[in-house]
Amino acid sequence: MIDLATRPRIYVGGPHRSSSRWDLVQNVRRAEDLGLLIFKLGGVPVVTHRMYENYSDLPEECWAEACRSLLSTCHAMAVDVSRERSLDSSGTMDEIAVAQQDLKPIFYDEPPVLPKYQGHDFLTVAGDLEGWIARWRAQRGG
Repeated sequence: MIDLATRPRIYVGGPHRSSSRWDLVQNVRRAEDLGLLIFKLGGVPVVTHRMYENYSDLPEECWAEACRSLLSTCHAMAVDVSRERSLDSSGTMDEIAVAQQDLKPIFYDEPPVLPKYQGHDFLTVAGDLEGWIARWRAQRGG
């Protein structure tokens, strides 16, 4: 049996809302794919993209506040850049700001390539997350 208590919780951020149902489904699938990778690397993914899809009567701020609350319980954040659309998503950018304020490490599925992000160092899921998880577990005796 896998002891999930010895694994860090990693919040998966990325775009959710979209102007088309097809794009929304793709956003959810990318978040789920990233969550599966996080699990394979030794973390416990917290993927909220599907959690509230059937609560259409709730105001958007209710859903956003619930996600921020879940993010606050996580040890790190992973962001699905999704061809840079995440960085245009107000919800994703708000979650990134919360993670930065809480000094949580943020890992990107790929480094952003837009010119305004050039010259910045980004942690990546592929290159940095597995090592970070190993160090996190070692510090906790896991």
